[in-house]
Amino acid sequence: MAVEQSEVEATVEMKAGEEEEEQCPVKQVELTVPKTDDPNMPVLTFRMWVLGLASCVILAIVNQFFWYRTQPMVITSISAQIAVVPLGHLMAKTLPKRMMFQGTKWEFSLNPGPFNVKEHVLITIFANAGAGTVYATHVLSAVKLFYKRQLTFFLPCFLWLPLRISFHHVNICLLGLLVCSQICSGSATGFRHARPWNWCFRFDWSTVASYLGSPLASPWFATANVALGFCAIIEVWKQSKRAFGGKSKMDIHTRLMQKYKSVPSWWFLIILIVNIAVVIITCEYYNETLQLRWWGVLLACAIALFFTLPIGIIYATTNQAPGLNIITEYIIGYIYPERPVANMCFKVYGYISMIQALTFIQDFKLGHYMKIPPRSMFMAQVVGSLVSVFVYLLTAWGMMGAIPNLCDRSKLPKDSPWKCPMDTVFFDASVIWGLVGPRRIFGNLGEYGMINWSFVGGAIALSSSGLPTRLSQARNGFVLSTCLCCLVPHQ
Repeated sequence: MAVEQSEVEATVEMKAGEEEEEQCPVKQVELTVPKTDDPNMPVLTFRMWVLGLASCVILAIVNQFFWYRTQPMVITSISAQIAVVPLGHLMAKTLPKRMMFQGTKWEFSLNPGPFNVKEHVLITIFANAGAGTVYATHVLSAVKLFYKRQLTFFLPCFLWLPLRISFHHVNICLLGLLVCSQICSGSATGFRHARPWNWCFRFDWSTVASYLGSPLASPWFATANVALGFCAIIEVWKQSKRAFGGKSKMDIHTRLMQKYKSVPSWWFLIILIVNIAVVIITCEYYNETLQLRWWGVLLACAIALFFTLPIGIIYATTNQAPGLNIITEYIIGYIYPERPVANMCFKVYGYISMIQALTFIQDFKLGHYMKIPPRSMFMAQVVGSLVSVFVYLLTAWGMMGAIPNLCDRSKLPKDSPWKCPMDTVFFDASVIWGLVGPRRIFGNLGEYGMINWSFVGGAIALSSSGLPTRLSQARNGFVLSTCLCCLVPHQ
């Protein structure tokens, strides 16, 4: 009896272990994501390409058109994600099933069967590429419309394409570790920082939100946590070591994805090297216009690469992503003062490269849980980025030629719908950080030099993170009060 009982206990323990292996450690994923996969489900279908490219192009045109409006409107990929469902099913019912290019390696069917979820996911990836506004459009608008400099059509192409398809790919190699270790479970959505003072200017909510985003996008305590985010640095460091340590347990979704070919690292590296070379050559050749030198490009890439992993972890665990726009403007403003266009370009390469990495890793995470072949996901991201860049550029360039005095408030009537609030903010930032420079604000020539001691306060808080809880709380209160005192102009 004892032997039989031990065998039964061993069987029960074995089944419990198998059930534990089948469970995902992230409860939200465990409850919502199916643990099955059909490798034979068609993915790169004719209707996926049609609906995906159409979603990308339409969203890019519409969003860029409304970008210059006094009250901008942004249409997200959710709209396309909903709209393509009936269209996909309609194409599945009406398209003929005949084979195209039959007998060749390019053979495909116009209608391989019912519209499926994997096609829907890739269409959403295309829509994300078109819905994500190209931040570098600000540079084009500022240089051409505000600084009144002449630009050729191909110069923005050389500046935008590398930004969309190069720098974030190496960052994705780093952040991919987070998906495998289940750290990125909380990054399904994002919030912008709250700016509660915006409402004071006008009561028109669309006007308030048109400049820096909705001030009610997140509760005040979430924004306060971002401002005091140095307290979480130790946790971020532990998570980073865990990601690189390779000790994470492989869950059921990772095991199911092993049947698909992964994307080789050299694909990312080739794209990175080629595009960085293109950016450097462009900045050096058009240096009179762009002002940014080759070392500035490399420094911006290094900043993006350094901050992507820790900010990715913060975003994954808190749903808040601290931006690098101010710190990049601050750095290049000190190193290379009185060059506003260089300041803008440096900010775009240092800040948006990191943002693109976080956005693309969300796409990879979605594809991971929806069992999309990684190479198909890679193809959709690269093609979607290329298409969206050209569409955004063509739309912006066409509007600059078609709308007289676009963004020029001195020549536009008061009720004009083309006052470009977002581009105005971007231009103003280039004047403050690039033309005036942080030295005249926070340096020996400015009134706010004492605020630089806040960096020392942050370093003290980080170095003393191992203190007991009460001492740590007192330390944080002292550092916070000291840093707030530094905000007062020092005569």
